[in-house]
Amino acid sequence: MNSHFTDLLKMIAGLELIVDKEQITNKAISNKLVAGLEGTAREGKIAGLVFKKEAGKGRPKQQWIFKDRLLSEHEKDALIVFWIYWVRILKKEWPFY
Repeated sequence: MNSHFTDLLKMIAGLELIVDKEQITNKAISNKLVAGLEGTAREGKIAGLVFKKEAGKGRPKQQWIFKDRLLSEHEKDALIVFWIYWVRILKKEWPFY
């Protein structure tokens, strides 16, 4: 472990304290759910999120694109988490068509 992990734990504890003290509704989304929905996103079932595989030398290049912007893996995961929260938990229509 390093100091960054300790800082992360302190930050999580602080957020948990604020959520409890302010009585904020907390919705947990597991990593398994995000990983499972990556397949759904690859099939184009999350509007606006596009997966492209480009052939080149060696291994094919994989790219995630949202609204004409190239995404990193972390941005793609954050977008999927937001989709889960917005569409599955809040039961609202996905605004990014």
